[in-house]
Amino acid sequence: MAKVPAFLEVLSGLDGRKRETFVEMALVLRRAGQLPPTKRGLGSNAVDSFMAANFLIAALSDAGPAACPRAVEVYRSLRPRRSGGAGRTVPGLHAVASCATFGEAVEALIERGPQIKADVLRVLGLVYPDVPKDRSLELGAVQIELSVQRPIPYARLSMKVANEVGLHIEEFSAEWTVDMSLVDAGFYRPEMIAAQADKRSVSTIGHRAIFELSELIAEQPAAVAA
Repeated sequence: MAKVPAFLEVLSGLDGRKRETFVEMALVLRRAGQLPPTKRGLGSNAVDSFMAANFLIAALSDAGPAACPRAVEVYRSLRPRRSGGAGRTVPGLHAVASCATFGEAVEALIERGPQIKADVLRVLGLVYPDVPKDRSLELGAVQIELSVQRPIPYARLSMKVANEVGLHIEEFSAEWTVDMSLVDAGFYRPEMIAAQADKRSVSTIGHRAIFELSELIAEQPAAVAA
């Protein structure tokens, strides 16, 4: 598994913001109890799926470091609204959609990322047998995207596949929206107030980022020679 600095280095490259921004995010999230404590500084912890999900949610929320704990709390709380589509060739997506909350779903997506990638590559290998396996994703024939919307919290995971004429047809989608019991309790009041401006923003990452972050989490330490 990657340690925190290596994970943040990759995440910042995929996000486009400076690494220092994510280092500050990590410190703020740790103070808020959304990352485990460490006795040896930022670099001592290996990043597991829970930590990776919080980092990714914070990044997708596009919040500054100080606002990250609230963003993570809010988006992790989202409940599944609906999911559908075939997607039988990539069963891991259905497992993600079956999670009880969006937070758990992002964890599952990261954990299952290597297997989802393997399933996608297997399908592409059948359709494009002459394309090298390590280049087939570059064809763009399969597109997996994870999106979050603000200020009204909403999230969506989708997979689109190109048909015989090159048009992308949605094969799978899952949506998460606010927990109505928390709405009644006033939990989302700050977001609802912000939504009065009737402006929506969406942040999206594609399968390249999902797979790259997942593979960091899945990495096993190299064997130490005797």
